[in-house]
Amino acid sequence: MLLPALLLAACGSSGGSTTGGTTPSGSQATGGSFKVVLLTDISGVGAPNSKPGVSGVQAAIKKINDSGGVGGKKLDLTVYDAQSSADAALTAAQKAIADKPLGIIMFSTSAEIAKVTPVVEGAKIPFFSGGIPDSSLYPPKATDFSVGMSAAQAGYALATFAMGKSGGSFKGAVVDIAAINSPYVDVIIKKVTQIVTDGGGKVARTERYDYGIASFAAQAGNIARDKPTVVFAMGAQNDTIVVSKALTSAGVTATQLGIESGSGPAVVDALKNAKFWGLTTSAYPGDNPAFLAAADAAGVKDGILGSTYSNSGWVAAYLVSSGLAKCGADCDATKLPAALEQVSGYTIPSGVYYGPINLSSTNHIAASVVKFHNFDPATGKYTDSDPIDVTGK
Repeated sequence: MLLPALLLAACGSSGGSTTGGTTPSGSQATGGSFKVVLLTDISGVGAPNSKPGVSGVQAAIKKINDSGGVGGKKLDLTVYDAQSSADAALTAAQKAIADKPLGIIMFSTSAEIAKVTPVVEGAKIPFFSGGIPDSSLYPPKATDFSVGMSAAQAGYALATFAMGKSGGSFKGAVVDIAAINSPYVDVIIKKVTQIVTDGGGKVARTERYDYGIASFAAQAGNIARDKPTVVFAMGAQNDTIVVSKALTSAGVTATQLGIESGSGPAVVDALKNAKFWGLTTSAYPGDNPAFLAAADAAGVKDGILGSTYSNSGWVAAYLVSSGLAKCGADCDATKLPAALEQVSGYTIPSGVYYGPINLSSTNHIAASVVKFHNFDPATGKYTDSDPIDVTGK
């Protein structure tokens, strides 16, 4: 997936690149702009998964700025490379904090996000990401805002859909888990296991692996011997493809359910497996003409395709702008969190989210409705599940 030449040229090992305005370093809102920072994996093994999120943020910011900005002020974006490393992400976050932005958006691995979250919390700068630890969301820390599902919500949605695929009950069901080593996924596994067990089912096996797996053949063989009813495939995009193909090759005929990081159209297209269903908070980018047009105008159309992280990037930028609109022209990082808690019944423009966003002092999670996606080889078309309400889960 491609990024604009400017971004690729400007992002060094952990340096920043600026687009969309001329906010001086060290200010939060001066003249005609509000400063926002994006931390993401421009380089390293996580780059293919993170770059669509960058493109989504850029497309939204151009659309917002071309429409007059927020209260007449433009959004000014600076990008820092987290380099697919928790230590590098921490260094980049410290540099970002020194810039004193109004908010920090992050698209990266959950391990990197977990390392950065307490540092950003300590700086009291609003933080927007899809991988914020649940411990910072239940109850919500003042400055943390999730632009996607919490891990608990993902676990609830996965278990709910799996129950439907198991005849409406987990009683007697055998469930296996194939999962990346990740703090976010740890919480999903705990939630899923609890629901399956409480429903009379059994989690027979959990096979873990590290990010960027090359083969899952031996572990898939272990899962095949369990003859599971459902397999939860919890990983990033490329890893999910490797895992799912290995499961099929090993003779696993169970329903496979992927989490949002491994449920984009690139995964479904690569697998073409009627047994695989991927969980997301939004429709696929290629099926949204308005989103495609906005990305094309920003020069990032190729960058938004293949992953729903581009949708999350769009959501993050619009969530920031909606909070700023309520906060006012003199908004700063200390005032923005309270303003964001007033964003209720908000529909993200261009249909880039299934449900409305309802933030409050007790809820800092944007997701309210999710769906599962599947590819039907017989028709060559995508199939969507009925919506699942994850509000308060």
